[in-house]
Amino acid sequence: MASPEDRREYDAFGPWVYEIASADQMPPRFRSLYGDWADARFLFKVPVNRDRRDVRPGQDLYSLVVAVTEDRVGLLSLSGESVAVRSVPLDEVVALSSSQLLLHGTFQLCLAGGSEATFLYNAVSLPLIEAAMDFIRSKLSTASVPPPILGEVPTVADFHYQGLVRTHGIRKPGCWVVFCEEPRRNSGLLILEAGQELVILDIGPPVKRGRGNPYGSRCTVIPWGSWEGFSVAGSLELRAGGHRFTFGLRKEPVGLAAYLAQIPPIWSAPR
Repeated sequence: MASPEDRREYDAFGPWVYEIASADQMPPRFRSLYGDWADARFLFKVPVNRDRRDVRPGQDLYSLVVAVTEDRVGLLSLSGESVAVRSVPLDEVVALSSSQLLLHGTFQLCLAGGSEATFLYNAVSLPLIEAAMDFIRSKLSTASVPPPILGEVPTVADFHYQGLVRTHGIRKPGCWVVFCEEPRRNSGLLILEAGQELVILDIGPPVKRGRGNPYGSRCTVIPWGSWEGFSVAGSLELRAGGHRFTFGLRKEPVGLAAYLAQIPPIWSAPR
């Protein structure tokens, strides 16, 4: 028979990512680790990817706990009968992204040397994920570089893209448009400068070979402190911290290329 605690956890279960404010809100399998992360700026639990009708009180309803502190991200995940802990120092994060395809969300930390730390979530909890993402952004390594000079500020005519510009202006005041390729069914690219970082907004990777992703969205953030360079050869490739980020283009981004060419390679691999 289920305990009252198990019943409460089951009653609250759904696709939502919940913040953890006390030890009793920590999933039972993870509770012994609460003290290690109790002071985290963000501490939340990610549910298992199962329908409510397929789970019962007392089962493992959460597969992952994420902790974001002033200097690291902790990923606590179920591994058989134990809990695996991965602690990622923020000074190893060279870029990050969050993408959604309908309700399927993916959050990714790109780490120095080319590795990654990734977790999945339901996009109904996107506001919490974005808040954690913005906190991490505020802690990433930046570089003191002269602001690149942009010739003519691109015009954003699409209503959805106008909304993205306003939204990101609220998340990071002072950002402005560097490049805009208006969205079509299978393409579209919006690039903003937000202080000491680039914010790249697109529809995400294709869901099938040769086909775009009309229902997806992705936000990639690259701080100048990770910048290595770029190239344009049919698509836009940005290089940062040992990673390569590729974005589709419909036309030659002449103004963007001139803008990016002003930024010298800054990042150097950690010893």
